[in-house]
Formats: sequence, C-alpha cells, structure tokens
Amino acid sequence: RLLGAGDRERANHAVAQSLLMAGALGAVLMGVVWILADDAARWMQLDGPSAEHVSTYLRIVSLSAIPMTLLNVGGTCLRS
Repeated sequence: RLLGAGDRERANHAVAQSLLMAGALGAVLMGVVWILADDAARWMQLDGPSAEHVSTYLRIVSLSAIPMTLLNVGGTCLRS
C-alpha cells in the first residue's frame, strides 16, 4: 500500500522492520527448540540412543529457524 501511495521511504522502513522482527522471532524460536530438545525427547517417552538422535535432530533443524522466517517474511514483502 505504501508503494502504491508513492511513499517509498515508509515502505522501505516497513520492510526493514518486518525483516528485523522475523529475525528476532526466528532467533527466539531457535533458542526455545534448542533448549527444549532434550525435554521433547522425554515428552515422546524416548530413552537411550533414540532420545539422543531426536535431540540432535531438533537442534540441527532449529538452526534453520532464522533463515526460514526471513525467507517467509521477505517473500511476503516482495509479493505485497
């Protein structure tokens, strides 16, 4: 809407804020999953090697939280 109204400066500001918020949300999500990975294995009633593999898997997947949130918000900004 801001670009359509000819307000390029405010549009750039809105996109920058959206990307900052997405990065922050991704970082929080990554931290929560990283911290709770061992608990998640217990919630699934796993033990031994299965629990270790699940915890490792969740930690590896959590590393993609920041890029994924940035890609989703960035794509939405481009589409809008």
